[in-house]
Order: sequence, then structure tokens, then C-alpha cells
Amino acid sequence: MAEITQAKANRFKEMETKRHSLEMRKLSGKNEKIYKDNVKANEKELNKMRSEFEVTKLNLENELERKLKSVQMAHKVKIRDENRRLGQELDELKKSHDNKVMETKETQRAQLEKMMNEHKESIDTARTQYKKSINKYQFDA
Repeated sequence: MAEITQAKANRFKEMETKRHSLEMRKLSGKNEKIYKDNVKANEKELNKMRSEFEVTKLNLENELERKLKSVQMAHKVKIRDENRRLGQELDELKKSHDNKVMETKETQRAQLEKMMNEHKESIDTARTQYKKSINKYQFDA
């Protein structure tokens, strides 16, 4: 009887081991399927996130490029306007300089003419005095 009980116990143990093994295989398969499904879902989500990131990145790059071009155009306009303004200012300075040069020349010409007239008058006065003094000596002699 002990042998029969031992044999029953062994069979029960064997059946329990088989049942446990089968249950473990089923659970392992189920867990592996869940794992693969999760990996697949996460990879899909990751790919979606990468795609969204690339789109966002391209949009930002395009926006930055647009802003850069806008700033460059504004800068070009400012440079052009500043060059135009400086050109006008330079022209005005040249005109002012030319006017001052002409004014100085006119002033110097007038001064020279005045000096020449004064010199001529002084020579005429000296000549007249010389003639008077010669006439005085000629009449006195």
C-alpha cells in the first residue's frame, strides 16, 4: 500500500509538474505576446514622435529662415537709406565747402582790389606831393 500511495503521489507530482509547466508556458507565451505588443505600440508611438519632431523642426527652421531673411531685408533697407542720407549730407558739405571757398575767394579778391586801390591812391598822392614839391622848388629857384 505504501508503494501504491507512493506511486499515486509520484503521478500526482508528475501531473502537477506538467500542469505547472503547461501553465508556465501559457503564461510565458501570453507575457511574450503582451511584451511584443507593447514594443510594437511603443515603437509606433516613437516613430510618430520622431515624425512630429522632424515636422516641428522643419517648421521652426523655415520660420527662422523667414525671420532671418526679413531681418536681412530690413538691414539692407536701413543700409541703403543710411548710404543715401550720408550721400546727401556729403553733397551738402561739398556745396557748403564750395560756397565758403567762393566766399573766401571773393573776400580775398575784394581785399586785394581794395589794397590795390589804396596803393594806387597812395602812389597818386605821393606823385602829387612829389610834383608839388618839385614845382615849389622850381618856383623858389
